[in-house]
Amino acid sequence: MKGETLRVNPAALPMLEKAFRDDDNGGVSLPGELAKRLARVREAFAANPRVPESIRATLRPYQDEGFRWMWRLAAAGIGSCLADDMGLGKTLQTITLLQARAAGGPSLVIAPASVCDNWIAELRRFAPRLQPVLAREDDAYIEKPGAGMVVVASYGFLQHRLMTFSTVQWNGLVLDEAQAIKNAASKRARSVKTL
Repeated sequence: MKGETLRVNPAALPMLEKAFRDDDNGGVSLPGELAKRLARVREAFAANPRVPESIRATLRPYQDEGFRWMWRLAAAGIGSCLADDMGLGKTLQTITLLQARAAGGPSLVIAPASVCDNWIAELRRFAPRLQPVLAREDDAYIEKPGAGMVVVASYGFLQHRLMTFSTVQWNGLVLDEAQAIKNAASKRARSVKTL
């Protein structure tokens, strides 16, 4: 709570609603905006997202479950952290999510510079309907970002071109190797938080 403002993580809304439903709350009801957010969370978790037919891969059951979990969290306005062991297909699950949500606008993938080219190759391989673009000094790729565009940039490039990236309303933001922002006071973490 900051001054008169109460900030609530959407994931906590079902618990908050229970507190407001208890008879001992003095007749206080869940405020309108929080009630709307709760409805969004419920709707997201009631949905049954399907792997897009355009994905060129057959997801294993745990990958399908991971995709659905991330889809529901994204639809509810809640971030997620996919932290499986190496080699279990986190990139494929994430690309499937990007394809499933592509109609909502452009997405941004931030990754270590050493794997940016791999992201472009994997996007082309598994989701040919997406439009992967590697971020570069020429800002032409960002002038009219549209549905289905996935911009891939390194953490360093994000810091260097933060003003350019912050002018876009991103549909999704993916942080590969997100431990790169574990120090909340770092310039890198602040740059990501700006988005």
